[in-house]
Amino acid sequence: MWKTAVFLFAMLCVLTALSIVLSSLFLYPQGSGWWQVARNHNQTSCSRHDLLGRVKIPTLSAAHSSISITEASFGLLHGGGFSPPNCKSEYKVAIIIPLRNRESQLRTLLSHMHPIWKRQLIEYRVYVINQIDGELFNRGKLLNAGVSEASKDEQYDCFVFHDVDLLLENDQCMYLCDTEHPLHLSMYIDIFGYKKLDYSVQCSFNGKDMRNNRIMSFGGVSMATHTQYVLSNGYSNIYWGWGAEDDDFYIRIKNANYSVVNPYGRKCSYSMIKHKRDVGNPPNPARFYALRNAHKRRTKDGYNSVKYQVISKELLLLYTSVTVDIGKPSNELLNFMRNCETKTCPVNIPLE
Repeated sequence: MWKTAVFLFAMLCVLTALSIVLSSLFLYPQGSGWWQVARNHNQTSCSRHDLLGRVKIPTLSAAHSSISITEASFGLLHGGGFSPPNCKSEYKVAIIIPLRNRESQLRTLLSHMHPIWKRQLIEYRVYVINQIDGELFNRGKLLNAGVSEASKDEQYDCFVFHDVDLLLENDQCMYLCDTEHPLHLSMYIDIFGYKKLDYSVQCSFNGKDMRNNRIMSFGGVSMATHTQYVLSNGYSNIYWGWGAEDDDFYIRIKNANYSVVNPYGRKCSYSMIKHKRDVGNPPNPARFYALRNAHKRRTKDGYNSVKYQVISKELLLLYTSVTVDIGKPSNELLNFMRNCETKTCPVNIPLE
C-alpha cells in the first residue's frame, strides 16, 4: 500500500515539475529577457481596432481606487511591462519618468496610462527614475540615467520621456517612435489653453548663429529612437533646478540634423495634474545663458558623460523603480548660477 502511495506521490511531483517546465517555455522563452511573455510565432503586425479616441480624465479618487489599479495592472508583467500576446509591435519602448516625492501623481498617471498603452498594443516597460532627496532636482541627468539603466535590460529602440503630471486625452495619440524624426507629443496642454509654446532665444543651429530663433518648448512628453538619442547626445547634465533642459535637448536634436514633429496634431492633447512645485526644484537662474550656448556643449556634456550611482532597483506591479544618486552641482557651477542671478553670467560654463 505504501509503495503505491509513494509511486503516486512521485508521479505527482514529476507532473508538477513538467508543468512548470512547459509553462516556463511558454511564458519565459529563450532570449526573451525581462519580458517573460509568450510571443506570437507568426510575428504579425499589430492592428489597432480597440482605440477609443477621447478618453475620460480620472479624478484623483477614481485613479487611486482599487478598481483603477486592478485595470491598470491587468495583463502587465512584473516591473510594469506589457507585450501584445497576438502580434508584434513595431518598437520595443522604454517609458522613462523622472521623479522625486510625487508618488500620488505617479499613481494617477499610471492608472490612467497603462490601459491606454495596452490598447495601443505597444511593447513597453515603464521605468521610474527616482532622485534621492537632499539636492537640486536635475531632470536631464535623471533621463540620461534612465536611458542608461533601461538599455542594460533590453535593446530598446524607442524611448519616451514622460513628465509625471500629464494625462493623455486621446488614445489615438500613439506612443511609437518615428525613424526619421524625434516626436514631441505634448504640444497641446489644457492649462496653456491648448496652444503651442515657443519663445525667442539666441542660439546656434549647425554652427550658424540664429538670433531670436524661435525655440519650440520640448518638455512634457517627447520621444526619440535610440539612434536619435545617441546622435543628439541626450540631455545636458548641467541644468540643476527647474527649466530649459528640454529646450536644450531640442537644440541638440536640431544640431544633429533632425526635425521635431507631431504627426497626430491635436489628438495629442494632455490634462495637467494640479500640483505644487517641489521645493528642491527652484528655477535655474542660469538656464537661458546655458541654453544660448547649448550647441557648444553637445558633444561633451550629455548622455556620453552622465555620472550616477544606482541605490536600488525594484520590479513593482506598475513600474520598475530605479533610485539613483546623481550627485550635486559643483561649487564652481553653483557660483556660476548665483552670478547669473545677481550679476552677469561668466563666459565659460562649468560642466560639473
